[in-house]
Amino acid sequence: MSIGEEVLVVFGGGAAGVYGAIRAKTVAPKLNVVVIEKGKPLSKVRISGGGRCNVTNGHCVDNKIYILAERYPRGYREFRGTFFDVHGPMDTMSWFSDHGVDLKTEDDGRVFPVSNSSSSIIDCHLSEAKQRGVFLQTGKVVTTTNATAGGKFLFKLEKRTLNLVECIEADYLLIASGSSKPV
Repeated sequence: MSIGEEVLVVFGGGAAGVYGAIRAKTVAPKLNVVVIEKGKPLSKVRISGGGRCNVTNGHCVDNKIYILAERYPRGYREFRGTFFDVHGPMDTMSWFSDHGVDLKTEDDGRVFPVSNSSSSIIDCHLSEAKQRGVFLQTGKVVTTTNATAGGKFLFKLEKRTLNLVECIEADYLLIASGSSKPV
């Protein structure tokens, strides 16, 4: 990364983090985007849907998203006021289709790749991330975060297997840590 360029750091290399990184590079191609993942990127995608990767629910379109929101465990308001206002199940299906992944909707509404393999979804994400210039840093854990007086973020990363510590600075932060608690 060149000095003077803006940087987005994404905590978490799961589906949300990798897609968020891809989306950021799509809308801001000059932005440097770094994904920090302690394990293997998209590892939970590999096992979702019994290894087939349940991409979304094809029956939850338009007004049906409200039905799904009513059943969300943390409450309707929290669910509705998020991502689904700008990116719903049909958008997800279109994105994968536009990126070469054929999908199928089963009778119960679950959407899977036609290949019946989560590898199709993982390969699509990783290929698009590479093509867009997203940097994936794996095996690293964020141990501290601080905001600077100048409005930037400072992160201390550790690569535990090598006892390596590094500090990075970012202009923007996306937390997509899933079930892991962010620092």
